[in-house]
Amino acid sequence: MALHYAEQILVSVLAKLKAAPVVSVLPVNVERDRVDPVETGVPAIGLEMGSDEPVDQENKNMAFIDSHLEIEVDIYVKNTTGVSTELNLIRQEVHQALMVDRLQGLPAIVSDTRYLGASEPLLEGDLENAAAKQTLNYQILYRHSLTDPGA
Repeated sequence: MALHYAEQILVSVLAKLKAAPVVSVLPVNVERDRVDPVETGVPAIGLEMGSDEPVDQENKNMAFIDSHLEIEVDIYVKNTTGVSTELNLIRQEVHQALMVDRLQGLPAIVSDTRYLGASEPLLEGDLENAAAKQTLNYQILYRHSLTDPGA
């Protein structure tokens, strides 16, 4: 039995994030479903699955469902100076990693990837020991069988 297409997409996105150039330069920990606080194991990138909604409830072709899978990419940094600079460096690499191939390496499943924006950075600590988190939001459009979301 094949994995749910949403899972296949998340696995592909995680691989792209782990291959981003910034990951080898800083280095950046890349993980899925991160639960550590902002200041632990940073810099880091966390991948979270968001909502997965059908595009059209009134789909006339009942052989398949088109869905919008939302993903959140959280960036965590800790620095004595320049947390926003470090956030933006990682943010640029994440965006390039996800938008260069908008089909996420899954052309039979994914039809597009859309950037939905970024949250305001959440700052913690003080000027001498600042930590920050920022969330980037993306929407991935994909199609699966009506009877099997892994086909």
